[in-house]
Amino acid sequence: MELSGTLPSMTTTPRARPARRSPTELTFAPDRELLARWAATEPDWLTADRTAALVRFDELPIETNQLYTTYVDLRAADLSDVGAYETTAGEPDESTVEEVRLADDEAGLAVVREEHVDGLLLDEAARASGVSLTTARGLIDSDPDAGRRLLTDPDSIAADDRLAQLTRAGWNQGVVLRIPDGVRIEKPIVIRWAVGVPGRALLTRTIIELGDGSSATVLEELVPSGPEIVCAEGETVPQSLFTGSTEIHLGAGASLELTSLQELGTRSVAFQHRTAVLGEEARLLLALAQLGGRLVRSRLDNRLVGDRSRRCHPTAWERPTHPRMTGGATASSTRSTPGASRTRPATASGTSQGSSSASTT
Repeated sequence: MELSGTLPSMTTTPRARPARRSPTELTFAPDRELLARWAATEPDWLTADRTAALVRFDELPIETNQLYTTYVDLRAADLSDVGAYETTAGEPDESTVEEVRLADDEAGLAVVREEHVDGLLLDEAARASGVSLTTARGLIDSDPDAGRRLLTDPDSIAADDRLAQLTRAGWNQGVVLRIPDGVRIEKPIVIRWAVGVPGRALLTRTIIELGDGSSATVLEELVPSGPEIVCAEGETVPQSLFTGSTEIHLGAGASLELTSLQELGTRSVAFQHRTAVLGEEARLLLALAQLGGRLVRSRLDNRLVGDRSRRCHPTAWERPTHPRMTGGATASSTRSTPGASRTRPATASGTSQGSSSASTT
């Protein structure tokens, strides 16, 4: 049998492969046009602070210390379709989905749900003692000098951390707890962040200031703002982003116990930074648990500024719950320098805990 004609070409066009991401590639950045719009209504000092942080964000790598680069892998965070809330509430509004009430065993409660503020509550004893619980914008409006002092403090957010400067440049919500000198709050104060709407980013600052000789217990909760969204086959639900800086200022002899419980949904990415400045004989006890989230990166800095203060070495560990975050349970490293200590947990979901104190001899 004879074959006639031309055989079809066996050459096929190769399929395009998606570009491979670097483990340190961050697919989210501050919206510069949004920052420019905010500048029209914010104080000049706040615009200057955001601008300086934006410059550092552009210049810094994700990790400046080579000892920690093996822990960095942001490829599980796909934030290219995520945008920051353009406006957020400065006080409780009418959007609350359910009534927020103060429990009998709580001295205070702040509830922030996405761009809304559901409640800012204090019991009668706390209010009578002069305790203040407000949003950052509420503080700027009611006490501009205190707002400027706390929000522009150069030691309140790590200047050598790109993700921390992301929060400093683009924060769109904040909660501020201030306790006057000598006031001791026996019952805990709860600060609850409810987030997770696909395609949205909430960049937050939590500021806790205790005056000389005061004490308090604070419980920070990070929870989903609603049920997980189930997508149709072949479709992808965008991730969400939560960044949080917890900025602690303790006066001489002050004592703070802070417990943080993170139980975010499986599509939420969280970047958290905690910085504490401790005065003479101040005491700080931390218990931090990372139990949820798609990817979590956490950093802790303690600065002991009291005369003859004693250095402390906080410890932390992480137990990953997602195989793409790390290969297994990884111990974090701690670096201490005179007057400061730092803990950098691995990028993962898990738990971390540590304590620090300063005292004179």
